[in-house]
Amino acid sequence: MDDAHSTRSMGGEVTRMSSKAPRYKKGDTVIFTGASGVKPKLAIEKFNDYLKSKNKVPLEVFDFEDRLVGFARENPMCKTSKSFQRALDNQEPIIAVTSLPYPLLRAIWVKAMNSVCDDVTAVVKTGRDVAILMHAVYFNTDSTSLVPIVDTREIERIHPTCVVELIDDVYDIYGWLKGSGGVFNECSYPESKFDQVQRTIQQLVAALVWRQAEAGTSSHIAGLLGGVPHFTIATKHRCRLLEQVLEGNPHRVYLSHPITEARSRAAIGDLDTFYTFCREVESLADHLATELPVWEPTKIDELRLRFTEVEELIQGQERSEKTRLALPRLLPRWLVGCLDKVLWADPQHRMDDETILDPAQLFTKEEVEQVILAKTWKAIEDELGPEKSAQLRSISGQLADLFTVVGQQINTRDRTLVGQCPILVIYRPVFNGKQAIGVQREIEEHQRLVGYQHYGAGSSPAVFVLENSHDERLVWRNAVADLCGPEGQWSKYLRNRDGTSISSERAQEIGQFVTKERVEPDHIVRMMNRASQTVGFAWNDPRRSVLDGGSKGPAWEDFVKKRVRDLQETIRERMSYKEVLSAYTSGTVSVYTDISPIDFADKVKKGLTGAKG
Repeated sequence: MDDAHSTRSMGGEVTRMSSKAPRYKKGDTVIFTGASGVKPKLAIEKFNDYLKSKNKVPLEVFDFEDRLVGFARENPMCKTSKSFQRALDNQEPIIAVTSLPYPLLRAIWVKAMNSVCDDVTAVVKTGRDVAILMHAVYFNTDSTSLVPIVDTREIERIHPTCVVELIDDVYDIYGWLKGSGGVFNECSYPESKFDQVQRTIQQLVAALVWRQAEAGTSSHIAGLLGGVPHFTIATKHRCRLLEQVLEGNPHRVYLSHPITEARSRAAIGDLDTFYTFCREVESLADHLATELPVWEPTKIDELRLRFTEVEELIQGQERSEKTRLALPRLLPRWLVGCLDKVLWADPQHRMDDETILDPAQLFTKEEVEQVILAKTWKAIEDELGPEKSAQLRSISGQLADLFTVVGQQINTRDRTLVGQCPILVIYRPVFNGKQAIGVQREIEEHQRLVGYQHYGAGSSPAVFVLENSHDERLVWRNAVADLCGPEGQWSKYLRNRDGTSISSERAQEIGQFVTKERVEPDHIVRMMNRASQTVGFAWNDPRRSVLDGGSKGPAWEDFVKKRVRDLQETIRERMSYKEVLSAYTSGTVSVYTDISPIDFADKVKKGLTGAKG
């Protein structure tokens, strides 16, 4: 394989970051936040087991929720309240506590936090590192409202080192919230299977809103505590990542790679391609993680709704239009990796991809398969009947709204993760002939933050890119095919020998022929003449002076130059990430081509720390 490589330093000489990351001092206090269904307590238990396995001292853990419940039980007003005592008997204690009137809840919260801070101060003096587990926002099940209650004035005196916000997939959060003690466990399902799907969607949206509120409040808490670092870490990340964060490793890496196009392969049943790509990314992440703290976007993987498209007749008109339907089923999740090495704990009430959105199986597996195979809406109505097909249409609209909320949170979260990582590692920004739009947005966000010196004066932002020549050749091939196809910009210059227009299939043949040697605009356009003879079509400017390419004078050369510009513009649009990379004005941009994920990881580590392997 070719090992092409280029490195640019923009804005003057870039100083290499020290390979010796500064460690936090002993006796630090870290605040861990997270929505209820994330289960921070279980995550830190796994992390402490990991530390013990390495003969390291585990964190001293203070579960603030336990302390809060204890103080509520001892509060004189709560002791004499029949409604509170009844709630304690019938609900999980924390649900009863967070349903208290806000002034009373706040007073109890302050006393409980003061008690925790006193104990933390004593432990820190011994040199032990401390973890305080708490919610930044509570959910009141009575009013179905979010309750922000943290008062940072009570926490300031213990001088927290950082705030770590733990997050998880909304589907797994929901699994915990539906289980024993979860806030949605109290919500009995309606009898109707249709209503059960609707209730599930509503509760998933509520969980998403809660998680987003927790994220925003956690960031705000870090700011109020004097601007201490705030890190967002998914519990499906390695325990090693949290260890590196607490050690203060400055080489924080965001691993950017295509997701949508890879998943589209799974959607059409090509699971081999999907899982092969997943394993490539996992291999790269594993090797980077030996030296570097690595954040992976797919450790939260929620945008996996299954969609299908059908033709539907427009009432009162003699034409049809495509209707996109969201189905209550999920596509396969991105691979998590070795579960023993991650912070995550399996949900108590976990459901599979068939039952998460459709718990009572309103639609059977066979019915879902028939809907996916259907070409028209009428075929779906014939298969499901009028009532069930109407229910499918209603559910599809609600799922589309859920899909929108998930997409918005992905955008917010990915920007947050890029913002906490000065190092951007990009794996195959083009996959299967298509540029990953999400990857480009992450590059743009990183470049924007570098321009604002967001990462600090002492940091050295860097970008490492691994490109794949086969991926890029497919981009060129598809670009030519689209230009030559029935709706393409070049279609007016092409025709079959019998005078008919070029089909999409013939356009693909042309694209494959003219890109098989080199992918350069001038070469490809000039190859069109040879392709016209080999593939069998006419290629010419419609003007009489150059008909069929008979004239090779200035008019023909002008025609060729214009087609070269057409192709250049098309390629520029389809690989626009390259322009963004070229616009960096500080930091380093290193681009490699056609090397293995492991070799790429070694080059990244060597470029940042001088370490290899």
